[in-house]
Amino acid sequence: MIAKPTSAQSIATPSIPQFTLQYVVEPYNVAPITTINPYTGQNVTAQAGYTVENQSIYLKITNYQPFTSFSVNGSEVNQYYQVQFKGHYANASSWQFYSLPDSAGSCFNLETSNYPIILISSNYFNFPNAGQIDFRVRAPIGLLNLSRSIHWIP
Repeated sequence: MIAKPTSAQSIATPSIPQFTLQYVVEPYNVAPITTINPYTGQNVTAQAGYTVENQSIYLKITNYQPFTSFSVNGSEVNQYYQVQFKGHYANASSWQFYSLPDSAGSCFNLETSNYPIILISSNYFNFPNAGQIDFRVRAPIGLLNLSRSIHWIP
């Protein structure tokens, strides 16, 4: 009987990610800022109140399958999701990775989420109301290195 070393064992191929997008507008009001004039005692508006549109896109992985991480040569292997976007009328080389400042660059590990949703603020894209944006998602399995890019596991 011959046993394969841990690093040579086969790795499950992730399913092709399927996802839905939902455009959501959740406006909120910011109250005006007022001060009291020290000489007259009257209220003075320092800044008028306003409404923030707060537009977001919810990207939900609809065929999410839990993945059990494992170790290869002391490094943890996980499944990640990467989201790319481009303007609908842009050329095919215009795809950009979506990332959040507090995430691992453009790699999202959804293992800790019971409801795998990535919230994307429309402020990130700064696209016009009548604009169209294309999305694509992939689900690599690999090691996340210090530069926060994925080292693919063949």
